[in-house]
Amino acid sequence: MNEIVDDKTKEPYENHHHHHHHHHNIDAVWKVPSTPVELDSVSTYRGNIYDIYLAKRILFVSHSIGQLATVSWQFSIPILLSALTEFKSLFFVSSYGIVSGSLILICNTSVLGNFIDSSHYSRSTILTRLLFGQMTCAILASLFCYHLFQRVSILQEHTSRQQDDDTDATDRSENITRPLVLMTDTYFGTIMIGLHLFGGLGKALDKAITIALEKDWVVVMSEELDRVAHSNRTILDDERNEMGNGGDEEDEKQRMMPSSSIHMQRRPTVNGSSLTQINAQMKQIDLGSKFIGPTIAGFMMQAFDQSMKSMSKASLVIGVLQVFSIVFEYIATRWIYQLVPTLSIKRNKNKECSADSSSSSCLFYSNVVTYFIQTYSLSGLSLSLVYSNILTLTSLMSAYLVSIGMSLGSVGIWRGVASIIGLLGALLYPLLVKRIGIVSTGLCGVIILFGVLTVSYISLIFVSSSKRTSINDWSVIVLVVSVCISRIGRFLFELSVSQLLQIYTAAEVRGVVGAVQESLNAFFDMQLYIFGIFFSDTSGFVILAAIGYFCVVFSACLYMHGVFRFKWI
Repeated sequence: MNEIVDDKTKEPYENHHHHHHHHHNIDAVWKVPSTPVELDSVSTYRGNIYDIYLAKRILFVSHSIGQLATVSWQFSIPILLSALTEFKSLFFVSSYGIVSGSLILICNTSVLGNFIDSSHYSRSTILTRLLFGQMTCAILASLFCYHLFQRVSILQEHTSRQQDDDTDATDRSENITRPLVLMTDTYFGTIMIGLHLFGGLGKALDKAITIALEKDWVVVMSEELDRVAHSNRTILDDERNEMGNGGDEEDEKQRMMPSSSIHMQRRPTVNGSSLTQINAQMKQIDLGSKFIGPTIAGFMMQAFDQSMKSMSKASLVIGVLQVFSIVFEYIATRWIYQLVPTLSIKRNKNKECSADSSSSSCLFYSNVVTYFIQTYSLSGLSLSLVYSNILTLTSLMSAYLVSIGMSLGSVGIWRGVASIIGLLGALLYPLLVKRIGIVSTGLCGVIILFGVLTVSYISLIFVSSSKRTSINDWSVIVLVVSVCISRIGRFLFELSVSQLLQIYTAAEVRGVVGAVQESLNAFFDMQLYIFGIFFSDTSGFVILAAIGYFCVVFSACLYMHGVFRFKWI
């Protein structure tokens, strides 16, 4: 690992003394190149610590706004699809989940990961194109959703006019909101396919943007932050006065400094405190958005009545907010790119299959191989298995709780409690990493997750077999409380694995590794929707929970195997 880190960062810093005169050109530092800068042609940039802290704050604000809009949009689509059938069927919700999961799996593994790592474009250009693609998909998906409701409204009005004279029309009016009946309408079917494709592609692009920011930009920013924060204050003071006569003195101090000290300044901290803190704060933003976003979307949809025409307007409003958030993210990322010039440094990528290759199967195979040769690939695979767990207070479990008698208000309260407890896990993460390290923190997280979910599943068995008359049965309370507590272990585990992959992945393949990880996550998450079609009755929830629980068991075993077999600790 040290050799990889040194190779990524050493060369530009060694050339500092030979390119001392470049620091006089302030415009060169602030220029945003359209193509990545070669490592051997860039002089040292020992960044202004205030610029980097400002960039970090901008990142948090941008990520907060982007996540709120994205979570609201992704929460609204299933609700809107359910509204098309007057909330009588989850067929369109399941089909959308399968299509979007498949697109994430295919696009991220075969195309988007390579594009993120491309040496032909700068990080700024890559992110700009991804954001433009996501905005295009958001606009098209919103328009498709609008036309779907308009079409259903027209079909309802048409059949309503024929009810008095045609009994068959009456039957059709009763069945018009059934998915298979709706799909017989050519116009509706075509628009529905478009919504599935562009909505799913937008979700895949959103995952790619997250990969680019969290697996690449954040790593570069945290490494630069650690370098500047741990550098000699005297050297920094002299460098600020470089326009005067302090330059020669600074060079002399560098030459007099022991080589070991210089080496430590060049090398990013392997368990960098900055990376740990940024990861934890980004996760806190994600969790907060997952709690606030659906609330915002719910209030916005409640502002309209439940008619098809009103729901079509709601879809447009939520889509417009998504587009505005993407524009804000674009402005923010360009600003961050200017504040942290080391983001312009990219290494050439030497791979048998490049992003320009015409063979998608070659890219798919090459990227999967690249992922699994990573030191901590087993930890990533163990994390993806957790995504098959259905014992989380998401839509499927919420529907089950409602079916056994819990009110929607109570479900909403418990979802809020689960989000708060999840935030506790994100807050504990940096403290545990500081005390016991990243690998051990991940081990604690997966053990907590396994232990608490065991209690959850046993409680679920009692709930499903009990003929209770009250929802306050102790087994239901234990089930919900243990599911909430399990989120502490879940996020400790997820943050640990994510940081291990960030640290021990070479810079030139971060996009590919991150994309394959997201694809694996999407693959196992997609299993919920596939099995949900076969076990659509609420009585089959226990079977779905059993599948997810044993995936968590296997995940814990796989991670512990990596810890003790490959001596990760």
